[in-house]
Amino acid sequence: SGNVINIDELKQKVDLSGNDTHFTVFGTGSKDERELLRRYGLFVEDFVKGRPFRDVAFPSGYHNPSELLSEMESLVAKDPKIAMIIDLMDTYNIPKTANGRTVKAIKISDNVAAYEDEPNYIFVSNCHAREVVTPEIALDTAKRLIDGYGSDPEITEIVNQNQIVIVWTFNPDGLQYVWSTNNMWRKNRRNNGGGVFGVDMNRNFPFGWSGFPGSGSTNPSSDGYRGPSAASEPEVQAVIALQEDYVPDKVLDWHSYARDVRPCYGTSGELPVIMNNYFRDIATKHGDSMGYKLGNAIAMGTQRNNAYHTFGAVAELVETATSFQPSENTMKQELVRVWPGTLFWIDLPIPLSGHVKNAQGVPIRATIEIVDVDFLYGESNYSNPKNGRYHVWIPAGQRTVRFTASGYSPVTLTVEITSSGVVREVVMSNQEPYINSQ
Repeated sequence: SGNVINIDELKQKVDLSGNDTHFTVFGTGSKDERELLRRYGLFVEDFVKGRPFRDVAFPSGYHNPSELLSEMESLVAKDPKIAMIIDLMDTYNIPKTANGRTVKAIKISDNVAAYEDEPNYIFVSNCHAREVVTPEIALDTAKRLIDGYGSDPEITEIVNQNQIVIVWTFNPDGLQYVWSTNNMWRKNRRNNGGGVFGVDMNRNFPFGWSGFPGSGSTNPSSDGYRGPSAASEPEVQAVIALQEDYVPDKVLDWHSYARDVRPCYGTSGELPVIMNNYFRDIATKHGDSMGYKLGNAIAMGTQRNNAYHTFGAVAELVETATSFQPSENTMKQELVRVWPGTLFWIDLPIPLSGHVKNAQGVPIRATIEIVDVDFLYGESNYSNPKNGRYHVWIPAGQRTVRFTASGYSPVTLTVEITSSGVVREVVMSNQEPYINSQ
């Protein structure tokens, strides 16, 4: 905020239990004061003038935007049966970014050219341009999956049984600007007018764009600027289109830095207690697999919150590493640290899944409701109309789920959910039309 405040005042005025509030230290905070704030779980940034990342002393271990694309293309060339590049703008007819770029992803599956009837997992990195460790995590993940296929039984099973889509840079304009001009740039490169640029795309998603304490800033100069309208940014539109196409079971958003795992919705939105505790438990176990702690985000208008609210996906934000741009050796160590967490996430059993079809076997887009769990914000979940596949994330125990679709009689299932997950096929019957004979 620009206000000068001492540590004692800060402890009285701010809940220091852990959130994603940023404090920038303008040279007056001592090393001990900075460390104290970090111990409370807050981000503390020393104010430094940005410079091109290519001029930083250790960029040799990193891949610039062109090299990232080249590496991904090389992976596809290695085994085109299991890997392909998707240009999200071209695929979903989305306008290009402010600087004329497109958001790309690598899809990995055993029959990659087909849209298979399998669980869909989406990974996204580099929403915030300066977090250059995250595209390296995305690249490392793709390499491990493709290089291990056919030789590592666990990797082979993962690729055979799932469709995995990895967006290695959600913010191509911003990442290029980091390399060419300002290594501390965070937002995209929308021209806001008056020499002001950029939208924080992790405040631009529709759910939570406004109306919550953690919704983004309305000030275009702010690093947390939410944009002129919900989903105003082509990059955000592209990721939403990807999620609408795949109706993902899981969405993971890699950021840096904090070494923690943040479930939805954090402290800014309210989930039913049973769901909040459930997602916190998953995040804790996910963090344990990497030596990360449980985090507690306050931001809204974010990808993970929108993915759960709109698609019923289990969704988390992982704050990797201990700096935005760690040294080459530290970055490579972080890749090793994060990989077990990625395996945990992929292997996490879906509690309830199956297909929704009619008596003729035609897939149905059915709305799915968890009975006796009262959501506050109109959260939705629906089966994939392409193949009828559905998912429900809910704790173990006896649960009741209702399926409804226009023209069909509702179906209610009462199921004993186990830790290994349960599969139930749902057949919906045509609803008999009501005829008033009077």
